[in-house]
Amino acid sequence: MTDQCEFPRCRNWSGLRYIGHEICTIHWEQLCGSDSKTEKRLLKKISLTRGDGGAVRPITKEEK
Repeated sequence: MTDQCEFPRCRNWSGLRYIGHEICTIHWEQLCGSDSKTEKRLLKKISLTRGDGGAVRPITKEEK
């Protein structure tokens, strides 16, 4: 736990690694407890999205 959370303006230390991104437990709990619209917004903040099959994946350059 030596890196900061990758969410913008978050100053917490990361406790988890989620698909290559360091996130804190607060943001992990927000992701787990969110509805689909909120989850989409949160994932976008760390350059992730849900693909057609439902799997979380990085946002490609074309999608930005």
